[in-house]
Amino acid sequence: MSPNHRKDGDEPAVTRGEEGKVGELQKLFMMVVLHEVDSGAKTLDWFEGQVPSRGIDGPAVKEATAALVEMGLIEKAGQYRKGGMRPYRFTQRGRAFYQEVLTIIADDKDYIDWRRVGEIRFP
Repeated sequence: MSPNHRKDGDEPAVTRGEEGKVGELQKLFMMVVLHEVDSGAKTLDWFEGQVPSRGIDGPAVKEATAALVEMGLIEKAGQYRKGGMRPYRFTQRGRAFYQEVLTIIADDKDYIDWRRVGEIRFP
């Protein structure tokens, strides 16, 4: 979502130097979950906090997933089967949010500068 496509009341996904409603560590966990929703490589067990990954414990992943669902950025896939489709997918709002975040904190090869995750303002 580019700045020109925002509606009244929409806030930018990334801000500089503002303290948002979400703490920096939780932002990191939430960004990792969004990244994994995009990649489609993780299982339902991972999203539900039963499989730790990259030093992130299961409960943190579970909480981040639940928060993103509550914000309306991701949703559980209705027909999920192991080895089948992805367990979570972006909502339309979530896809736009994630793309906006990537345009600001990722380079042209989609390498995310994880040091900048604190600048993200989650809805």
